[in-house]
Amino acid sequence: LAQPPAGTIRPILLAAAFEAGYRPDDLIRVDGPCRANTVEGGVEGTGDRPPELGPIAAIVSPQVNSCAILRLGLVVGNQQVGQLGRLLGLAGVPENADMSLSLPYGPFDVDLRSLTGAYATFANDGAAVTPRYLERVVDHRGTILHEAARPSDQPRPIVSPQTARTVTDLLEANLGGQPGILVEPDGHR
Repeated sequence: LAQPPAGTIRPILLAAAFEAGYRPDDLIRVDGPCRANTVEGGVEGTGDRPPELGPIAAIVSPQVNSCAILRLGLVVGNQQVGQLGRLLGLAGVPENADMSLSLPYGPFDVDLRSLTGAYATFANDGAAVTPRYLERVVDHRGTILHEAARPSDQPRPIVSPQTARTVTDLLEANLGGQPGILVEPDGHR
């Protein structure tokens, strides 16, 4: 089942920004509402409030105005964001990504396996591997009922370890200290 990734592309947008030399504390306009100018390729504020700046890192928060996401896509370059998405295994990212101002919203379908593989790259210090969902199944007596074959592919560096760690840190910080779902049978992670 494929679904539009919506906010799930934000880590990829951040990774593209960091790979391009931006830092989490660099500022971007975060105010809204805004209007996308498809002719000139810009994002203009539509309110009468003065521009408001916030750190790039803030776009992982669901409370951040979508105008900031569009603006960051334009600053980094949607072509670079799309290329990184494809390198991470999101096959649904269109080749002509630079033609879509809405790319940072994720206006394409992505399946769970592809998205899991993309996110696993960040957890794996920037190297992509084929995701494995189940390593082994053991019954109550400790008998191994199923053991997955080891993947034959070698990790492929996609983003720098620093970028991967920064994206991971920002995602963890966005949880606000709330735990995610973690399965640790017998103390293994």
